[in-house]
Amino acid sequence: MKIDAYSYKAFRECIWGDKLIKLINLMLRSAECGLDNYSETEPDVVLLEPKADFYASGHPQSQDVFLIVEVADSRIKFDGEIKVALYGENNVVEVWLVDINEQCLEVYRQPICSIYQEVQKLKRREFLSVQRFSDINIQVDEILG
Repeated sequence: MKIDAYSYKAFRECIWGDKLIKLINLMLRSAECGLDNYSETEPDVVLLEPKADFYASGHPQSQDVFLIVEVADSRIKFDGEIKVALYGENNVVEVWLVDINEQCLEVYRQPICSIYQEVQKLKRREFLSVQRFSDINIQVDEILG
C-alpha cells in the first residue's frame, strides 16, 4: 500500500504543518513492517527510506525505517513493553510512543543489544526532531493536538 499525494498532504498539514515540507521526497506510510523472519508488526506510522517501487517488492525492513510512531491509549502497556522491545531487537533506530492518556511522547533511540540506550519522555511545550532530520524541530503539542 502506498500513500497517495492527497493523504500525504493531509497528514503533513494535520501533524506537522509546513515543518515536514523538507521531507517531501520521503515516503511516509502506515503499513506492515517486516522486522525479522519471525515477527511482523503494524505500526501506526512509519517514516521510510524512499524506494522506486514503493515497497511493492516486499515489506520494509529495519534498515529502511527512519522512524516508527505508535499511538496508544488503552494498549500503552503492550505498545511500550512489547512492541518497543521488538523494534529494539530489530535495530529500528528511532521509535516514538504517543501516550494519549498521559499527554506525553516517549522517544526511544540508539538500540544496542535490543535495548534503547536513549529514552526521553517529553511533555507539551517541549520540542523534538526525527534523528535523521535533526534540523526540523517539532513541538510535542503539534503531535498531541
